[in-house]
Amino acid sequence: VHAADRTGWEIEGTLLDVLENLAGGGSPIRQALEAWLPLRRRLAPEGGLEEWLSDDRVSELAELHLGGVRAPEDVAAATALYYLAIDADDTDARAWAGLSNALLQGYHNSKSPALIEQSERAARRAVALNADLASSWVAIGRVNRAQSNYAEAVEQLDRALELDPAADATHYELALIYDQMGRYGDAIRVVETAIDQRPDYWAYWNQLGTLWMRSGDFPKAKSALQRALTFTPEGVYWPQQNLATILLITGDYDAAIAGYERLPQPITDSDLASNLGTAYFHKGDLLAAEASFARAVELNPGDAPQRRNLGDAHLRLGNSAEATAHYREALALAREELRAAPRSPDLQRRVALYQAKAGLCDAALELAESTFGGAQEEAPARPSEGESLQSALVFAQILALCGEGPRAVSKLQEAAALGLTCFHLRQRGLELGSLETLEGYRRLEAATCSDVTGAS
Repeated sequence: VHAADRTGWEIEGTLLDVLENLAGGGSPIRQALEAWLPLRRRLAPEGGLEEWLSDDRVSELAELHLGGVRAPEDVAAATALYYLAIDADDTDARAWAGLSNALLQGYHNSKSPALIEQSERAARRAVALNADLASSWVAIGRVNRAQSNYAEAVEQLDRALELDPAADATHYELALIYDQMGRYGDAIRVVETAIDQRPDYWAYWNQLGTLWMRSGDFPKAKSALQRALTFTPEGVYWPQQNLATILLITGDYDAAIAGYERLPQPITDSDLASNLGTAYFHKGDLLAAEASFARAVELNPGDAPQRRNLGDAHLRLGNSAEATAHYREALALAREELRAAPRSPDLQRRVALYQAKAGLCDAALELAESTFGGAQEEAPARPSEGESLQSALVFAQILALCGEGPRAVSKLQEAAALGLTCFHLRQRGLELGSLETLEGYRRLEAATCSDVTGAS
């Protein structure tokens, strides 16, 4: 069986070859197929295969694999199972939508442009098969969010809400889009509406807490996350991790470290490893920070920010050659992502920042000016205040890294007028460190971070 025969995609090799390639050789793929193929041979001649699948067992099992931390092996298993469901019935829109979600998560894990292209094809196939299925529109909305096509994504998720106003995934995704656009108020309103419909769902409270944290209201963030804890099922630790992150942002590094280290060990989530490394970094335990950042890279080697963090640790340790190597690797990864989503303002900013961190200041400043610094030749859509804030922040980081302190402070003052929070400054402490001798920066930091103790 060739993948192209079943999916229409031009991928050479057997289905097993293709799936194992997507998973990086992960064993759950082989296990799924080894269990499936004898069953298929046994049941298909008697016509029993479709009956066995009539209760969506394969798709439900795949959804279980995507419901946790989304480790590469779970994503690989889900991808395999959705392929198998489609192999049994290639008109099953739910399976195509699920396959799109699995492939998209594979893209987030590996940053392979081929996966996001395949995810889009699967989502469009789902919509073509059943435009009255909410999950079809959620799937294509997710792809457009990943490609920074926010207007299209919002329209598609609004359509999904019309079809199924109670769908958890739709509210969650719509809030994520507004979050990525920096429209925290809109994101919060979406989640609060969802909570009104389902007040006992932990993920909504966790998302609300995260949004309040990102918007700089730490007391409200803490309250929402503590509410999430009352509904969190066994084995789910996101609210605890986010509560520890509030401690990290507000400068209580020892308490943050203790909070992270109370979570199950060894760490298997790259974001958790990165957050722990950040806490150690700001505490001054650079060897522990380097070890945690290295663990994050090991868990998610295709993630550019994790590689950047590891470079930061080496820079502080005095290993400038190693730091530059990691920055350049982060830059290569970010450029690869940008090729898959060329309209993404976030990725444009990331590439420019990593150029500056790698010592390529002329290229960084030129890219920043031409894409998000206000000198663009074309501006197809007016950026939101959130996008403008992020652009001002990243431009300030680049200017600070490239020795233009006064201009960096001026950019931060622009950011302050757009809603700069202490969360934003604390996230960017390393790049902005050279500004600490400037009176303008000290005044701005004091005014912005004056009330963070309210989160403790």
